[in-house]
Order: sequence, then structure tokens, then C-alpha cells
Amino acid sequence: MDDENPNDDRQMLMPEEDVFGLNFIESQKPYYFDCVNDDFLNLQLLEKNDQSSCYLKHKDSLCIGFKITNKPKINIYCEFTFYPSSKTGKYLPRPTFKKMGDELKEKETQKEKIIIDFKDSDDAENFWKVIGFFYEYKNLVDLNEFQDSYAVFDKNKHLVAFETKAHADKIREIQQLVLNTNLSDQEMQSILKSNKVHNLQIFNDLLEKRLDYLEYGTQYCASKIQSEEAVWQHFLSTNDWILGLNVDIRFLQELITEAHIGISNIRGQGASKTDILAIHDYTVLIELKRPSTKIFTDKKVNTARAGTWSFSQDFIDGISQCLAQKNQWLTSFDKKCDGIPLNNGSFINTIRNIDPKVVFIIGNKKEEFPQDQPGQDICSKRDTFESFRRNSRNVDIITYDELYERAFIIVHGKSH
Repeated sequence: MDDENPNDDRQMLMPEEDVFGLNFIESQKPYYFDCVNDDFLNLQLLEKNDQSSCYLKHKDSLCIGFKITNKPKINIYCEFTFYPSSKTGKYLPRPTFKKMGDELKEKETQKEKIIIDFKDSDDAENFWKVIGFFYEYKNLVDLNEFQDSYAVFDKNKHLVAFETKAHADKIREIQQLVLNTNLSDQEMQSILKSNKVHNLQIFNDLLEKRLDYLEYGTQYCASKIQSEEAVWQHFLSTNDWILGLNVDIRFLQELITEAHIGISNIRGQGASKTDILAIHDYTVLIELKRPSTKIFTDKKVNTARAGTWSFSQDFIDGISQCLAQKNQWLTSFDKKCDGIPLNNGSFINTIRNIDPKVVFIIGNKKEEFPQDQPGQDICSKRDTFESFRRNSRNVDIITYDELYERAFIIVHGKSH
């Protein structure tokens, strides 16, 4: 007989009025499937006889939801109700989360909202076991709404999607996020400081050679990096606050990489380029060498006077290059009729150019002649270097470790 068929789930259930009626609720403590101690193999999702809804059955007990966590006092419970979908004819599962104690009383709170979170990885795994259970009943429940509305949040996927957006779209999205979240100026400063701390760490990793130019190019630059100098050119122009707040009392507002500062020949060739052209109301030229470039020769030459040291050829050539670029920029500036092209594609023609300052960034004092190491040779190098740059009117010289130290003070308000 059909009503004795053991494979017919509907005929095996207790009467509907007992399962869903008031008598059952009053006579039996609500049962929650324990995701930690119960076996999902003993749990079923079944349809009511009148096809108006679904319910959960664990062995011979009606199950009204799931116990997600397994804590000593307060636990997270998730109850499900099922409503028929007018579109698919299946049932839409609707979860309700609660925090309750052992007596199954909801945790009281004076706040308007209570946060239901899964900080423990095991708790999060239990929740997704519940979702996985419903996926086994796709013929009965409609999961399309769940799939369309919810997804596992992968921050890396989100960041990749964000990185592919145009610069203007990124700015608009961040601005909208700031407006929607009502962040205070103090909170915004905290975010900006976190970003500066992160970039300061990149600066230090590059200085200490924990990050080479190939790795930097892969992680932080969309275009391929070909050299160490190109890394520093990209890093310093991207983090314009490091140069903008460091190398001039009047902070630099625009940094233009590889700007053409000379006059080309009849074939459009020969115009020299500076590593970075900086702008406030007047222009500043910035020339970069590597942190590993030596400022002094390894051995003191015989022609060096007592108490001094001989500069390396790279250093002398760099100074000569700075002076040559300064002269070329003075000659060619008035011929830039359309103005100076900025990074955003626009032109600016209100900038002036009088006796342009040249900033020369080279070497690493901390490695080549550290202040905390005694010795006549170290003192000779330190004194020679400081005397030279104090008497250099046309070129301001700064080393990479000095630039890092100043940036550190800007971010943290104290010396490194």
C-alpha cells in the first residue's frame, strides 16, 4: 500500500497540526540542530503536506534552526523559514540570526543593533556547512536569490577589481564611500596615516634591499620596471608627499616624471629629460641616482687634502648633470608655449621659472659613512660631504636615508 511505503517521506511525518501547531511548541523545547555535535546525514529538509512551506527534521525531531557556535554561555543560532517563490515555485529560505543563552533566551542589549559575527574560523565553517546543506536540496529550495545577493567576500578579488578601474572612477568610488560612512576628519587622517605607514615600509624595504625592482614592479606598478632608478622614480612620484613635504619649505604640488626640459633638434631628437620636474609656483628639477651609488671613492686618493675625501666619479657626474639640466631648462622654458603638461593630461601655463632649484638625491649615508661609527675616515667623509653641500648654491643634495628619516618624522612625529 502507498501509505505504508517507507520511501515516501511525507507519509512518515507526524501529523501536520502536531508538527507546526501550537501544541508542539508548548509541549516540546525548540530543537536546534547542533552544527558541532550533530550529524548532517541525519538532517532532512522536507515539504509540508499542503505544499505551503518546508521544514527541517533531525531524526524524529522537528528542527527550527541551527546552533552555529559552541560557546560556554552565549551562542549564535540561525532559524529558517521557507516561503514559496512566485517565480520558480520553490521555497525561499529566509534566515534569522539570534544570540541566546542555554535557556534559549535572546541576549538582551541596550543598543539599537547587535552584531552577529563569526570571528572564530570554526564558527564561520559551521555557517557555510548550513549553506552547503541547502545546496543539496536545490530541487526544493530556491537558492538563486541567495546566489545573486550573497557571496563569499574575497578582499583580494575586490582589490583586483578596484585596481582595474580608471583613476577618476577610483576617486569617485572612494569619495562616495567616505560620504556614505560619514567619516570624521580625524578618522580620515587615521586612514591617510595608515597609507603613509604602509608606503614608508615599502621605502624601507627598498632601502634595505628586502624588495628588489622586479618585485616592486610586479606588486606596485602597472608598467614593467626596467631598472632600480625607474623604481625610485615611480615610488617618489607616486608618493609625492615624501618629496613635496621634504625638499622645499614651500611644499611641492605637482611631480612630473621624465619631463622634457631641453630643446630638440630639427628631427625632434636630443631634448634631455629630468627624472622628476616638481612644481609649486616655480619649478624645481629633481635628479635621482641609486641609494647604492657611492658618494666617495673607496680609497682616499693621494691628491686629497688632510681631513678631506675624494668624491666618486658618479657623484661628480651627477652634479654636472644637475647643472647642465638647470641651464637647459632656463633656455627652453620660455619656448614651452602651451605650458607644462601635467600627469592628468592638462597643461599649466601660470608657472614661472627663475633660477630653478635642482635637488640631487643620491646614496645612503647610513651605509657609506654612518654617524654612529667613530674613525678618522668616517669623519673625513662626513665633514667633506656636509661642507660641499652647504657651499653648493645651485644644487640641494640629500641622501635616500635622510629622505626616509624625514618622511618617518612626518608620519610618526619622532625620529626613527
